[in-house]
Amino acid sequence: MSKKKVKQVLKDTDMENQEVEVLENDDNEVVSDVVEEVTPTVDTIKDVIVSKKVVEEIIKPMVATPTIVKKEVEELHSKLDLPVDLSPATTKLLNTLVEEKNDLSINTIRNVLTYVKNMAPGQPVEATSGNKQQLDLYRSIVYMINNDSVSNFPLVYGLLLKIVDEFSEKGAFAPTHVFRFVNETHTNKEEIKGFNSLMNLLTATASNINRSNSAKMINFDRTLAIGFTDLGKARVLNFYSK
Repeated sequence: MSKKKVKQVLKDTDMENQEVEVLENDDNEVVSDVVEEVTPTVDTIKDVIVSKKVVEEIIKPMVATPTIVKKEVEELHSKLDLPVDLSPATTKLLNTLVEEKNDLSINTIRNVLTYVKNMAPGQPVEATSGNKQQLDLYRSIVYMINNDSVSNFPLVYGLLLKIVDEFSEKGAFAPTHVFRFVNETHTNKEEIKGFNSLMNLLTATASNINRSNSAKMINFDRTLAIGFTDLGKARVLNFYSK
């Protein structure tokens, strides 16, 4: 007896053209089970067609999912009355926050979104107005961070970072726009420093990609030195420590 590798012919299957070992006797007669070339019959063709239909039925719901998500997001946008469009993931996260019914958290995020709309690139803004909006944003965020009535801080702060990330390339938090009015017509130098520190923190850690590494580059003692209470500092430090 000798072993010999031959090509299996299994048309319309995943094993087409695979090699198998077969046994032959001295007269080159195959004595083991070998699959011979099969000519497709009506029955085998029917089986293939049925299998294809089963696969298509499985795939159909998967293909329909993006449409469902888009519709759901549009409904959420209408329900939340958002001043700007957000990505599906950010919209869902915002809806989760709204369902918690924490007014301070919701109002803070609305202030951020209004800021994003009013301070968008190409939007005409006078220096005095721009400076006021930036400092109002700073005060709103710091107040939320310091306030113990905010029950789910990781949720609202994580949502804040997602919004900053979403508008950090071409939006209000882009490098060309985030600091553009902060030194204009404002005499409170401490708030200017606080705004600069907060925006540096938010923009540097906005993306959840390598956030932990970005956080290691932040001097938190200096960043949180202005405006933050002990509670606020502890919350921020705890968020980045996870």
